Amino acid sequence: RSNYPYLEYLYEWASNVRIFEFSAMPKNMAFKDNSKQASKYNIKDTTATILTFEQGKTQFPEVFLDNIMNDFNSIGYNIENVLLSAPISANIQLVDYPALEFFGLSVKEKDLDCVTDLLDMSTGMFRALSIIIHFNYYELAGIAGTVLIDDIGEGLDYERSSKLLNLLISKTESNPNMQLIMSTNDSFIMNEVDLKYWQVIDRVGSKVKFYSHKNSKKIFDEYKFTGLNNFDFFASNFFKTGFQEEENEK
Repeated sequence: RSNYPYLEYLYEWASNVRIFEFSAMPKNMAFKDNSKQASKYNIKDTTATILTFEQGKTQFPEVFLDNIMNDFNSIGYNIENVLLSAPISANIQLVDYPALEFFGLSVKEKDLDCVTDLLDMSTGMFRALSIIIHFNYYELAGIAGTVLIDDIGEGLDYERSSKLLNLLISKTESNPNMQLIMSTNDSFIMNEVDLKYWQVIDRVGSKVKFYSHKNSKKIFDEYKFTGLNNFDFFASNFFKTGFQEEENEK
């Protein structure tokens, strides 16, 4: 065994960390090629939404799709199906491989007669759907670890981004083996997240300091008496000073 057993825990943690770049999630498509072996699921590849969707439907045919639709509808969409289909808004063919058939994620919205394919899907809609697909697979497959989401809510309106945020927090709270870290500079997102979840990062030169409810409990708890919103907690530097300046003036 290692002389530094804690390194094993760090290695295990790092092996299960994955990051979603919410503002830059690619609308990947796939193609059918029977001559090649199917790709293997890789927990680190958060862009492999199609593979994750196929894997989930195969492993959990009774619940996976229903769970995705329930979650997607809960954040403000109105769909009755999620499927993989060839794009209908464009014809894609490779000149050298005319037999290859491209396909991607599509949704059937209840109030539309046609399917909304990947190319017609808004970026915000696709990002939310992709995150929900991955999270539902993590839940059902019992995949633990840390999930990082950079710029959560980018491309979504306030209502949907707020609901998505609370959905992911709820899923994480119900899973003791899951850790969720999200970053944002959006004031609406900040106002929606309870301060008990905040980690404020303050950098002065080469020194970086973190402020949280754990190491600055008095300041975090006292902020509710200001009557201000959460964004002002950050913008006013209250997270560093609290009522200290006011008390000094007295």
